[in-house]
Amino acid sequence: MSAIGTTVTVTTSPTLVFQTVDNYAEQVSPPANVLKAGTPNQPCPVLIIMDPSATVYFGGIDVDSSGFAATAATLPSLAYNVVGNDSLYAVVASGTATLQLLANSQ
Repeated sequence: MSAIGTTVTVTTSPTLVFQTVDNYAEQVSPPANVLKAGTPNQPCPVLIIMDPSATVYFGGIDVDSSGFAATAATLPSLAYNVVGNDSLYAVVASGTATLQLLANSQ
């Protein structure tokens, strides 16, 4: 398995940062931010590098600008292990932000 990297442009509407699926082979031309997990409990290490010029709010599919806020000054990157069938969304209060996404075990 190898690592993949991509960028995700976050807007003022909930934007999918990443999603992990355990039926990756069934996906037809999945976008780069749809990651594979071999089983529902297999961890997938993910690193998100923040846009230095924006405040980004993270949460579920209904995230808004009152959610968990992160900036490059306070949280330059976010690293954790996600499992199959998990996802993360983000929004910005105005404009756009570009997040860098690095996923291992792909």
